Amino acid sequence: MPLTELLGLEVIDASTSAVTVTERLCSGLGTLFGGCAMAFAVDTARRGTGRPLVWATAQFVSQARPGDRLTFRADLLAGGRRASQVRVVGSADGPGGGREVVTVLAALGAREHPEDRTWVTPPEVEPPDAYPDRPTRFVDRETVQSWLTSRLAIGRPVFGEGTPRPDGRTALWMRVPDGAEADAAFLAVLGDFVPFGVWQAIAARVEVTSLDNTLRIAQLEPTRWVLADIRIHSVHQGFGHGDTFLWSESGTLLAVASQTTQVRAWPEDRPVRS
Repeated sequence: MPLTELLGLEVIDASTSAVTVTERLCSGLGTLFGGCAMAFAVDTARRGTGRPLVWATAQFVSQARPGDRLTFRADLLAGGRRASQVRVVGSADGPGGGREVVTVLAALGAREHPEDRTWVTPPEVEPPDAYPDRPTRFVDRETVQSWLTSRLAIGRPVFGEGTPRPDGRTALWMRVPDGAEADAAFLAVLGDFVPFGVWQAIAARVEVTSLDNTLRIAQLEPTRWVLADIRIHSVHQGFGHGDTFLWSESGTLLAVASQTTQVRAWPEDRPVRS
């Protein structure tokens, strides 16, 4: 079953879908997790074209909160024999029209070619069973962490403490939810963990939010766990940049995601949870 169906996405027609935002679709900041918005848009584009995702990039324009009703509409910009170019706009419906939340541009398709190689390599970590589940930071309410099981393979377990990582690298094993698949939509959710990598890298209590998310599909294969190999490149003038390489349990590169984030000081009046 597609992850988006488990998360409540409703199919309206071939190019339109909708979802009501709940707490389990939100980050700890109480707003829609960008990776979920990306997943819904990617799934809408895939259904609209009937083709597999190659590449998608999202710009997060505004925030959505629990109770908001989001509609995703896919428009075909160009279609050929092997590829389709699509734009998906996700808007929060309301009186007087919709408020744009996310805009996604995507390319979908497939073509035959004999070349099949990967040049990057995964980090050397133990299998997922070697690590404990990460406890949720928000026990008083649901968030994405309520259904997304993760295990820290490289990094610091406590928020805002420890020493900065000299290589800016963090790794998390993420389990595919029961009944779901490691499809492009699920990988879109995992591609939104550069903010996690930023506070891991700098070892400071900071609020990190996504400005964008780009997902590039390499090769999909069945896997129960996905290794999110997060590599932070820089944090400068309040913005952080990084990539997430997504690996199957067998070591196959599934996808590469990249993000730019906003980095702010942690509000003094906000409680800190480990």
